[in-house]
Amino acid sequence: MDRHQQEIIDQFTKQAIPFSQAQPVKDEAALRMTVEFVGAGPTDLVLDVACGPGLLALAFARAAKHVIGIAVTPAMIARATQLRTESSLSNATFLVASADSPPCPERAFDIVCSRFAMHHFQRPTGMLEEKARMTKPGGKVVVIDAIASEDSEKAAYLNRIESLRDTSHVRVMPLFEHEALFKKAGLRNLRKTFYRFKAEVEAWLACSFPREGDADRIRAMMAEAIDEDRAGLGVRRDERGRLLFAYPVAILVGERPGPLGRAESASTSQLSP
Repeated sequence: MDRHQQEIIDQFTKQAIPFSQAQPVKDEAALRMTVEFVGAGPTDLVLDVACGPGLLALAFARAAKHVIGIAVTPAMIARATQLRTESSLSNATFLVASADSPPCPERAFDIVCSRFAMHHFQRPTGMLEEKARMTKPGGKVVVIDAIASEDSEKAAYLNRIESLRDTSHVRVMPLFEHEALFKKAGLRNLRKTFYRFKAEVEAWLACSFPREGDADRIRAMMAEAIDEDRAGLGVRRDERGRLLFAYPVAILVGERPGPLGRAESASTSQLSP
């Protein structure tokens, strides 16, 4: 296990419960919109890569035949399993597995997705290509993530804040970079839609575990970001003096080329550790 992967496990072990309880993360309207935009149906087998607490996987499970969620952090998989039990859904399976080398066959899934995960990957090109590898011909590869401003200074400011907030953060990318990754991975017919992940700074920090002193740096940077929208987050103060902001979030759906036909079928047993 490399140092970055260990940093992810350390961070998300601590974040497993507070992250899953954060209102913008568990926003049912956003989850429902995502499933509807992707177009999941009752015959679909779905893989959620870096599934975290399983919120997106469980949203897909309400529409799809079966969903498998994988994450490298055991605490996140434990939380996802708990939420599955609470939801009384039987068509979702959660496994501890690395997104870098998932134990999944080629061309096995109708939909392969990830949510709020791409900005943690050191090799986003390779990760998208790996998602495409596991997708059936004619199937869909889905990325849901925050997007940075195309202004490089605003993007750098945002990524500095995120690196302070979460030490496993790598980089939030602007939309055009996501689009280029889909093209490089050989995915076609790209569709996009957007929404805003609205939050309050203190509530968001309560879900995070920055190093000592970094929370104060984040507060100061967010306050300074009001001037000229330095982070591209529309930071403002409300009537109570609270700092509010909104991440622009993109939902991108691309298709793996090739006619739909007989393809290898994945089963839970094939994906068991």
